[in-house]
Amino acid sequence: TVSKSNIKQVRQNKCNNKIMLYEKLKQLPKTELHLHLGGSIEITTLVDLARKNKVDMRAYPEPDKLYQYDNLVDFLNVFSLISESVKDEDDFRRITYECLCRSSGHGARYVELFFSPEEHLKHGVQYKTIIDGVLAGVQEANADTGVICKLIPAINRELGAKRAVEFVEMICDYRRDDIVGVGLDFDEMANPPEVFEAAFKLAAKNGLRRTSHEGEVGPFTNVMNSIDVLGCERVDHGYAIIDDMESLQRCVDEQILFTV
Repeated sequence: TVSKSNIKQVRQNKCNNKIMLYEKLKQLPKTELHLHLGGSIEITTLVDLARKNKVDMRAYPEPDKLYQYDNLVDFLNVFSLISESVKDEDDFRRITYECLCRSSGHGARYVELFFSPEEHLKHGVQYKTIIDGVLAGVQEANADTGVICKLIPAINRELGAKRAVEFVEMICDYRRDDIVGVGLDFDEMANPPEVFEAAFKLAAKNGLRRTSHEGEVGPFTNVMNSIDVLGCERVDHGYAIIDDMESLQRCVDEQILFTV
């Protein structure tokens, strides 16, 4: 017969083995290509910044449950709160530094970080404040952990084609070496990629790489149009590509990278 103490020991050994495996996996060197700064802020940091910047938190009486949401609307409400709470250069430095240190702790050696300037511009924050703060965090994290980070400012597709061109112009007017490309995110269904052809052509003309969030909720044609019309070298999400085998095979043949 197997005693209760033996069963307990077997369970403990299994638990220990899982912990050891987890720690070994954390230590493996990794590249992170799909990380959003605005979605990577610690709750305690968000609460600190909201209080510092006098953001109304009465709708969230239990801050520790802020990141518990069941639908996109609730998520976007929290994301709006985040955007309101990050105001000055040091705020951006702090959230970037903490994000990259946490990534480094999980084995990341190279990170390409999305950030969404439009979400802060609408609250009166200057682009220079955003980028200077983010870059300060990048440099500080590199000095402390060795992690290398490059930046991808993302176009908010909900603001339309004209604003997308202005956004790329703004990035190019204040170009920094650590900015390696542009992205495209927010509501995919109502704003297909081909609408943003001019903005992406301008980005390419200025030496920026191109990627786009497509096929997350939209059809596989969005994935292919991001490649054919926007000249994207990479696709973020892109799940819908499995709905068309011919398109899928072409992406395989052309070695289009999908960040999923």
